[in-house]
Order: sequence, then structure tokens, then C-alpha cells
Amino acid sequence: MAEAALWLASDASSFVTGQDIGVDGGISAGRPLTVAATERRLLAEAFSSLPT
Repeated sequence: MAEAALWLASDASSFVTGQDIGVDGGISAGRPLTVAATERRLLAEAFSSLPT
């Protein structure tokens, strides 16, 4: 989260306007299968409990 905030505060993000930026560690892009099954299960449980 901190890295995204720093990037948004920098000149590098000056071209970004009116966007929602998902900071989820790549979950929405799909995690690689090399991530341990236990971690995938824990992440799935955590994200399924979020309000939509």
C-alpha cells in the first residue's frame, strides 16, 4: 500500500487521473500456481469476506 501511495505522490503518476487502483498483491490478476495451496486458500477466504 505504501508503495502505491508514494507512486501516486510522485511525478511519475502525473498522467493518471480518475482511476481506481487495486492494491491486492496481484490477486485480481491471478496468482501463479507456484503459490502454496495454503496461501491461496487463506487469500481466497480473506477476499471472499470483503463487502462487494
